[in-house]
Order: sequence, then structure tokens, then C-alpha cells
Amino acid sequence: MKCCLNSKCCIFNEVFLQYLLPKRLLSKIVGGLMRCRNVWLKNLLIDWFANHYQIDMHDAIESDPHAYPSLEDFFIRKVKSEARPFVDGKKEISCPVDGEISQAGEINTNTLLQAKGKEFHLVDLLGGDQKRAKNFASGSFVTIYLAPHDYHRVYMPYDGVLKEMIYIPGRLFSVNAATSSTIDNLYARNERLVLFFETSFGPMAMVLVGALIVAGLNTSWAGKVGAEKTTTLSSWTYDEKHQISLKRSDEVGYFTFGSTVILLFPEGKVNWNKRMVSEKIVEMGQLLGMIMD
Repeated sequence: MKCCLNSKCCIFNEVFLQYLLPKRLLSKIVGGLMRCRNVWLKNLLIDWFANHYQIDMHDAIESDPHAYPSLEDFFIRKVKSEARPFVDGKKEISCPVDGEISQAGEINTNTLLQAKGKEFHLVDLLGGDQKRAKNFASGSFVTIYLAPHDYHRVYMPYDGVLKEMIYIPGRLFSVNAATSSTIDNLYARNERLVLFFETSFGPMAMVLVGALIVAGLNTSWAGKVGAEKTTTLSSWTYDEKHQISLKRSDEVGYFTFGSTVILLFPEGKVNWNKRMVSEKIVEMGQLLGMIMD
């Protein structure tokens, strides 16, 4: 029987192949092609990408695909603000990205659900620091997967002041349904950037998880952070002198290919929008949850 007729076989082959691939080298090669500015080649790549992933340019500020100087610029294109209005209010939490909710719920005994039958530890996700993890023990989380066809800029879901940023080096497995259901501790193994914010309801964390081809993560205040800059765990703290305050709907950064965002909240602070969680497909700005009194 051919692999395409057996979903379990296909998943196994996809994941097994990723163990063999030189993922960081592959990411550099593809990254180079994505940044290529040769007009003929970049238009060819953009046309293939747009057709393959059926990209809808209706919401883009620049709707002509060939107007972008490279495939990477096309990929991180901006959309019209009116196409993604953010909910307003003191208790509303907005969705930070376009994507698909893969998991949402409570953090039980310091573990988060990765996929059916698979969990991973909060402490591992946050780089092994018990003190940082303590703020979110028994709290709430939501994991949102960004497919290649999604809009790939990340925005603030709620007003906050950035207190610390941690870059955690790691693997570059692709992040999708096949890998999340197969690879143990996927999100705690991949390269990631953890952002800790202080808000009116307490601490909030946003984890930007890297993936295959996404070698490096980009923030609005520090530019690209990742393996090209450092290969060790690194942290940056922001005091009042270097304070970075972000309002809901302010841009946090962007991915250069499909990846994942995880939001963490303290215990008893968030009530998820059940309709949104059940529908799975979300757009940035939509109501993700409410702050509880």
C-alpha cells in the first residue's frame, strides 16, 4: 500500500525525514531564496507560493504580488487595518495573529497540552527557570498555529509593558498537526523567543516558537533575534529607563514562515471565548477571551 493511502505512514515518514534533514542549513538556503531580489526569480517564487497556498491578496495594503521586492517581503506583507479590527474594552483579550487554535485550556500541574495524549512542561517551555514559570502555574494557555498561507505578523492582545525577553536556542522541527502529535515536547525543543509582560491584571507571557525555515524571530524593538545572532540562551531586561510599552494592536514582530504563538496567563484570570476556541480558525483582533474579575 502506498504511503499516501495510509495517514499514519505519511505522518511517520514526514517526521522521520525531519530527524534526518540538516534543518538549520535548509533554513539558511531557503531563507536566502526568500530574500533574493532578482526580479525574474523572485516573481517566479512569489507566483508559485501564491498559487500553491492560494493566497488572498484582497486584505493586503499592496495587492500586487510582483510589487514586493522579494518572497520574504511578500510573505510578511501588511494588511489593511480595517481588514483586522481589534476588539476594544478593558477586559477583552484580542487574538494576536491569524491562524488556527490547536489547544487552549488550563495549565495542570505545570503541564500544557500539546496534542491528544501529549503534554509538555511549562518550565521547559520557559527555558528551565522555575521562578518565571511560577507566575503561570495552574494558569491558562492558548496555542495558535500559523500555516504558511496565514498573515505572519504578531500583535499585542492586551496593553502591557515588556519586562524581559528570552531567546532559547533549539531545534527547527516544522510545527504542524503531524509533528505536534508525534514529536515529544515539540514546543519546548524548538528555537523560541519568550516575552514577559506586566499588565493591569498581572503577568502575561507570549512565546514565539520557531520552526523549519523560520530560523530567527523578528521583534519591533530588537530586530532579528535568533541563531544568526547567538547560539546560547540569552535574556534582556527592560527597566524604566528602557521601558517598552505596547498597546493592544501594536505590532510585536513577525515570522518569516509558518510557526506558532503561545499565550500564557496567571491562574483565574482568563475566560476563553468558547465559540472562537471551538471554531479553531481565528484572525488577529478577534475576541479571544475576557479578563475575569
